[in-house]
Amino acid sequence: MPNTRLYDRGKSAQHAVDQGQTTVVFSSGVADHGFLDTDVSDDLASLLKQQKSVYELGRVGLQVNKQEDGATATTFTVPTGKVWRVIGAVIDYTASADAATRTQILKTRTAADAAIETWTFANLTATNTSRNTALAGSPDGASGSQGVAAQATLTLDTQPTATNTMVLDGTTYTFVAAGTEPSVANTIVMGADLAATKLIMNALFTDGPHATVNAIDFAGDDMVFTARTKGVAGNSIACTETFTAGTNVFDAATFGTTTAGVDFSDKIGTVDYPTTGALLTAGQDVNLTTTNGHANDLYDIYVFYIEFDHNPTT
Repeated sequence: MPNTRLYDRGKSAQHAVDQGQTTVVFSSGVADHGFLDTDVSDDLASLLKQQKSVYELGRVGLQVNKQEDGATATTFTVPTGKVWRVIGAVIDYTASADAATRTQILKTRTAADAAIETWTFANLTATNTSRNTALAGSPDGASGSQGVAAQATLTLDTQPTATNTMVLDGTTYTFVAAGTEPSVANTIVMGADLAATKLIMNALFTDGPHATVNAIDFAGDDMVFTARTKGVAGNSIACTETFTAGTNVFDAATFGTTTAGVDFSDKIGTVDYPTTGALLTAGQDVNLTTTNGHANDLYDIYVFYIEFDHNPTT
């Protein structure tokens, strides 16, 4: 039977799936199906018992509670005859004016209330709101890393000397004396003094034409340069200088010392279903409590899961 998927779904009917593949849904009595002879049905029944990779397709489920009392816990219990693979949850919480600091604790639990997986979301203070996301396999939530742009700092506390240079990601900038006609590309015509030169550099580099690097106007003697693209790649941007004054200097030869670049990371993309996430059987539950939760707090909780009629791993 080429191009066929087999699933043990109890006493369910035959149905079709995507891409033209036929899903044959067997009951516990495989030999009941007339298109199989006795030998084949016996072999197939043995195969289904041995191969745990042959599992049923579950149904996406959602449990919601809109609770107008932050002091009251929420519990969603797996009903009799069902199994849940918990994917994650979203919690929207609005704290009242009560001054206590709230800590939300979300758990998947056994029937004896022992924690299987726990997410803790802390430090929601009075008259504030939060949205927290829990993801199976990620105890600290689902957000991952948002990505950070690498930065470098140029300290310029002395008026540069003509012919001094600075390099930003392969582009060389050359300082020339005030009133001098530029003789090379990417020249910085200095002002009459250091303060004037800084203003010229602000105009050149802040939201300027450089393709890979932006800047923030001088704060005192420091100009911070930022990679235009977030991520660790920005840490390799070269920034060097040949100033006469030794105190005119970048904080390092490459970006990343002022602020290290960090790649974006989506934790949702790092997990694998249906094997990731607590597998809860009948009587086990998903529970949310709030430390210091107040009766005037408001919260909504949404729990996402896949529901099965039988344990898909056995």
